[in-house]
Amino acid sequence: MIPHTYIKAALLFAAKNDVRYYLKGALYERTATETRIVATNGHAMIVARAPCEGVTPMSVIIPRETLETVARWKQAKVNPPMVDVTGPDATGKYTISQGDNAALFTPIDGKFPSYRSVVPGALSGELAQFDPELVMAAQKARGILCASKGFVSLRHNGKGAAIADIGDPNVCIVIMSLQGDVGATNHEWARS
Repeated sequence: MIPHTYIKAALLFAAKNDVRYYLKGALYERTATETRIVATNGHAMIVARAPCEGVTPMSVIIPRETLETVARWKQAKVNPPMVDVTGPDATGKYTISQGDNAALFTPIDGKFPSYRSVVPGALSGELAQFDPELVMAAQKARGILCASKGFVSLRHNGKGAAIADIGDPNVCIVIMSLQGDVGATNHEWARS
């Protein structure tokens, strides 16, 4: 089970129109000790985890349309409202549920990218440039997931992937840096 807010945050990073059809959803990965939801558009990625125990391991890609349906469900009165995935049934469909809400879905038939290899180990601290829309997606995720006001702190890594730290130890957001150089522009004229 994962908090309902993780679904909403994952939608910010799941691809919308991508030829890589397996990115148009989120990986729901459950082990004996934790459940993770992972979404990426190829330029930014979120990995969020919640502890669990006594469950059957599972790895399934939930389609974006199903995630959008779940995101619209009213929050249950439990705090935090939890979402669960069960299945497959005899037809190969899975059920995603929260309280009295439930939806059947057919998982995306594909291999989700090896997300663990994208998460940087040591960070160099070397400054880099980032697509502002990706940084804003991380800020929106922070607004969904964190009760306190605040901002995203970018953990720079030069030309490699950086971490957008939202202050939650159970959420990892990775943003790819922009490559290339526009060159230095002379702005001395503005001083005269």
